[in-house]
Amino acid sequence: HSTLLRNDGTVVTLGNYLNGSTSNSLPADLANVIAIAGGGDHDLALFGTRAPAFTVQPWNRTISLNATTNLILAAKCAGVQPVRYQWQLNGTNFPGATNDSMTLRNDPPFTRIQSGIYQLIVSNSYGVAASKFVKLTVVYPLGDAVDATNLNWTTTGTAQWFGETNITHDGVDAARSGAVGALQETVLQTTFGTNFSGQYTFWWKVSSELDFDFLEFRINGTVQASLSGEVDWQQVSIPVAAGTNVLQWRYSKDSSYDSGLDAAFVDQFAFVPDAPVINVQPQPAILTVNMGTNVTLAVSASGAPQMKFQWRQNGNVVGGNSPVLTLNNVGRAQDGTYCVTVTNTGGSTVSSEAVLKVLVPQILGSPKLLPDGTFLLTSADANGGLLTPADLANFEAQASTNLVNWVTLPDALSLTNGMLQLQDSGQSNYRARYYRIIEH
Repeated sequence: HSTLLRNDGTVVTLGNYLNGSTSNSLPADLANVIAIAGGGDHDLALFGTRAPAFTVQPWNRTISLNATTNLILAAKCAGVQPVRYQWQLNGTNFPGATNDSMTLRNDPPFTRIQSGIYQLIVSNSYGVAASKFVKLTVVYPLGDAVDATNLNWTTTGTAQWFGETNITHDGVDAARSGAVGALQETVLQTTFGTNFSGQYTFWWKVSSELDFDFLEFRINGTVQASLSGEVDWQQVSIPVAAGTNVLQWRYSKDSSYDSGLDAAFVDQFAFVPDAPVINVQPQPAILTVNMGTNVTLAVSASGAPQMKFQWRQNGNVVGGNSPVLTLNNVGRAQDGTYCVTVTNTGGSTVSSEAVLKVLVPQILGSPKLLPDGTFLLTSADANGGLLTPADLANFEAQASTNLVNWVTLPDALSLTNGMLQLQDSGQSNYRARYYRIIEH
């Protein structure tokens, strides 16, 4: 025969005893049972106080930070119904966890299973019962701990490095050295390869016996930097050429004595490439063209991807993300100095300046004789563009009586509403006179 215990404290039996059916063997008032045991011809029942009593306790669990599966904590309890359930984390009610089992979702980066001490509190109208404390441990992989999951991290030595959340620089997690004893060491290692020069950067700290126990950073076996004693978080930047290197963080102890936490920590490792190098500056460096010309400026740069380009004219953004800047049908608005900023994840580099001068023909208007006897001509850009006061100094007014010999007219030009005004006070001395305006 079989004997079953329901979670409400009642018992069910199936099958037969030697002397008859089990259904006839149960006392009519059997209730509030919290445990059962059975033999060949007998059964035992343990009665509770009608308050909830646990029949199955939850147990300690461990899960990886990057686990893609959910985790279930469960317990079983007998007692007079109705029974109420509430899971707690570190002594605080866990929201929505009001059944005898709870499912913890692990959907990074949106939710993370929380490590800590869990407990199930069960109650009914007769009392309250608490499960044993269970510890949920979240294991932090070394790649997550040092914020470089793209690399393969290993640990060797007497004890292993591990990820933890108690002492960190970024407030999230960090790698901590394993517990080692006299004349022992623990090593954190990875291999990094790149086609570009740059810097290895990371944060580290140590709590050790000063001048006897050391944390070292090595590249291909050569020590680059070391710490000893009580040293809080420091950032390290080590320049490196392109290539593949074996990187090690080694914590080692001497033959005696401990001090502080006797541990080393590493956080936020990264490779930062050097800023781009401009191999060919904007070409051509100086260019003078006529209105309507198509102009191309170009640079050549090298560096880690992804490089971005931003051209500027007189300090103002112009052009798209390209090493080549094309200006079509240029006019006076395209006059100025041009440069380009080349950027990658390692920084930015600004090119030298290229100077573009656009010569725009002037169209002289109809002559006008002023009351004082002087002669006035208005001149404007051929494409309708307007001049600025800075442009005035680039123009020269000349006059001729035979279209062969030309003389400069000093102070004959002025600027009004973006157009040149040519005024000749000596025109009355000539029977006929021709004028032209030259831009330099």
